[in-house]
Amino acid sequence: MEGVLVKFGDIFRHREREYVFLAETDDAVYAAKILDEDETKSFEQISERLEATNSSRKRSVTFSYVILSTDGFRNRVAHLASTDNTEHQVSRFDVITSLNSEDRKSIVGEILSNNSPVSVRLIEIVKGLNIT
Repeated sequence: MEGVLVKFGDIFRHREREYVFLAETDDAVYAAKILDEDETKSFEQISERLEATNSSRKRSVTFSYVILSTDGFRNRVAHLASTDNTEHQVSRFDVITSLNSEDRKSIVGEILSNNSPVSVRLIEIVKGLNIT
């Protein structure tokens, strides 16, 4: 896919996994990992149990995620833990599709929420984006 401009909300495949592209700097590519259906079910069960017993975990990066509504990815989790990765190279991304507007806005909202647990650099980048 060389020559394709990758933008916020594009879904790409890398090493047999799917990710949502968030941003890129000279040092890192920021992407949210999309969990498969089984991982999503397990994640939601664990999340519900832990949130019921310890609300302080709610602002942990472990619980920084969005449940997607984009066709083909509906009801799967886009997980924002470990969003920065120095091994990705944009020119090697296999772009599949883009998130719908609702999902893009939900991810922006999660990243920019009060006490967001994602990296400060990602927050700064996303603040400057005009996401529609």
